[in-house]
Amino acid sequence: MCVVLGLANLNPEELPKEVRDLPKGVYFGWVQVRGEGLDAGVHKMVMNIGNRPTFADGDAITVVSFPLRKKAAL
Repeated sequence: MCVVLGLANLNPEELPKEVRDLPKGVYFGWVQVRGEGLDAGVHKMVMNIGNRPTFADGDAITVVSFPLRKKAAL
């Protein structure tokens, strides 16, 4: 079982061209979370590329990444 570490709203303009050129959809891959006090490990992730139809800028493309981590056994 996996748990979501959080989510990251990514600026499409700052992503590599290979990611910017992907069609809208849901993708699976790997992500490395970096920053002060953050786990720098590489984790599985789910990423959504699409529109936000319920917001005023609904035509804008958004990229949201959901890093996953294996849940520790209880």
